[in-house]
Amino acid sequence: MCLTQDKLSSALNIAFKKMQKSFYILAQEHKIATCQWSALKTLYNHDGLTISQLSEKLFTKNSSMTTLVDRLERDGYVKRERKASDRRVIRIFLTDKGIATNKSLPDFEKYFTGIAGKKLTPEEINTLKKLLNKLSESID
Repeated sequence: MCLTQDKLSSALNIAFKKMQKSFYILAQEHKIATCQWSALKTLYNHDGLTISQLSEKLFTKNSSMTTLVDRLERDGYVKRERKASDRRVIRIFLTDKGIATNKSLPDFEKYFTGIAGKKLTPEEINTLKKLLNKLSESID
């Protein structure tokens, strides 16, 4: 079956794939994987998350996030620290290298809004955001 843009699911899928490809290319230019970029940006805004909290924010499985955090820690971007009051709780913090790398990465939201702005007015972008949020809420 051929996907066409007159179907909502197809239109959303095509837009998502194109956005994902844009993100992948931008990440390659900065020599970082897209999943690492997302984790660094999230930790920059919410430092000290647990694996479960980070997984939830990035819509991924804990097992996948553990592997990602292992790599980020190995490469010096993050460090794990046990919570003093409960040694079972391990929080993830950016290192100086993680902070510096994060600051060197472009803001993908602004980047993508700039791309969308070539075809959409600011009002259309706001309407699209509202509609996508409504759609997302209806799927939960």
